[in-house]
Amino acid sequence: MQLDAYVRVSDVHGRSGESFISPTDQRERIEAWARSQKHQIGKVFEELDVSGGTTNRPMLNEVMRRIEAGETGGVVVAKLDRFGRTLVGSLELIKRIQDKGALFASVADNFDISTANGRLVLNMMLSIAQFELERISDSWSTARARATQRGVHLGARPPAGYLRREDGGLEPDPVYAPIVAEMFQRRAIGDSLGTIRGWLHDACPLTPRGKPWTISVVQRVMGNEVYLGRLHDKMSGSTLDGAHPPLIDPATFHAVQGQRGARRAPSAESNGVLLRGLVRCASCRYTMLSARQAGTPPAPAYQCRRQAVARDCPHPTTIRARTHDGTNYVGLDAFVVEQVFAELPRIDALASTKNAELERVNAEAKAARAELDTYASDREAERAAGRQAYLAGLEARRVNAEAKEARRDEVLRRNGNLEQLLPMREHFDSLSISEQRDALASLIQAVFVRPYLDKPSVACGEDGCDAPAHSFGWCTIHYNRRYRANGYKGPDLAPGWESWQGASASRIHIVWFDDPPLDVPRQGRRDYVARPFVFPGDSDGPGRVGKVVA
Repeated sequence: MQLDAYVRVSDVHGRSGESFISPTDQRERIEAWARSQKHQIGKVFEELDVSGGTTNRPMLNEVMRRIEAGETGGVVVAKLDRFGRTLVGSLELIKRIQDKGALFASVADNFDISTANGRLVLNMMLSIAQFELERISDSWSTARARATQRGVHLGARPPAGYLRREDGGLEPDPVYAPIVAEMFQRRAIGDSLGTIRGWLHDACPLTPRGKPWTISVVQRVMGNEVYLGRLHDKMSGSTLDGAHPPLIDPATFHAVQGQRGARRAPSAESNGVLLRGLVRCASCRYTMLSARQAGTPPAPAYQCRRQAVARDCPHPTTIRARTHDGTNYVGLDAFVVEQVFAELPRIDALASTKNAELERVNAEAKAARAELDTYASDREAERAAGRQAYLAGLEARRVNAEAKEARRDEVLRRNGNLEQLLPMREHFDSLSISEQRDALASLIQAVFVRPYLDKPSVACGEDGCDAPAHSFGWCTIHYNRRYRANGYKGPDLAPGWESWQGASASRIHIVWFDDPPLDVPRQGRRDYVARPFVFPGDSDGPGRVGKVVA
């Protein structure tokens, strides 16, 4: 038979000893077994530095694709735990192999799934592998909890302001402890983060790691309870008060937390712009700033951030958040809210179905955390690799686990509480601006707006009308008729009002939470190249309203 070989190593660098089977060793064992069984090895798929705690692995996925497509007769591994360490996931894959009439064989365990003995041994071995993984994880969690209760700081590096003692505890850093204490005091009396960063630039330009202070670093310091003398280990959930000398008192710490919350709330409530952070210019994909246009009363509006900062947006967009007719406000905010309300029945149906994405990211997060725990408890790996290399590997796995957990939390935020959002229409008006914005952000990735048309260039097209269309997609008469039929309460538009900057279906495209993720510029991303967002039905970018009539 023509078979594939699958090779996996959880951690390649610095490993040795009897328990470590190198990629070369695995290939040689598989090839020797194939020769003895009169089989041929077609392709070898190597998965290096990848945990067996998850079945979602690129090379393993390709092997399964080839088996199910009939491109190979099966797969051979050097040892069963190279294929996987979870009973349910591995058995599911092997059942898929069986269903296709393909071969699965493990060289070291001397069996294949074509025999009853092989299937029995398979179940036993995979059960043992999963038990071992769970045992290591539980033991590591217990060990971390005990270490925390002894006052041991388990982080790879002590936080700014502290040094690590020989027993693993923390003691104040004579250089940075006064700096951290003054940071809290300045923040507690109302200094902004930017002001504190400027002071740090003069007083102590580099962090203990030798890097410049940034606002994000200052924010992390301000929110860390370690400066109260408290240790908290997220993995085990263990907390110990009085573990080391505090750098600040509880009153100052809580004043800083209150200051952070108090400084955010006014900006969220006072500007009255509902979609801040969600609206993007279709010409460059950058978010739009909230501004106030002249008028009586002043009308809140959105304008292209890229144009305001870099002046290089090819067709900068401006649109009113609200326009005032003397009694009511209408505009982009109201338009998007109505679109969301119209979408709620679909969301209701979606909420009642199985959320495959949530299950997947949750499994990935658990697998990444299990890999971190397994590596952290592998004392043999630490001795073989050396302390520095081991800590580097530990840090990389910690970062990966936190990234996967952050992704899971993001999916939960977007998809996990849909049922709670369904009654939103009934109580939406009673919510504050911030609460309304949070509710909409749970359902919307972005609202793209393209520029309005200064001069009509297409016909209305409504009921065969050949009158000039305005920025909203219809002529004045059909605009008024259409919106009156839909309960629109604003005033009739005067004929010839061509540069109205309000919202219409031809200008707006909403990207919903369950649409494919957007490639857009985000904070901290410096490699993004501005480009237009193409509306459905367009072929050459956003253009201006009037090219495509809704």
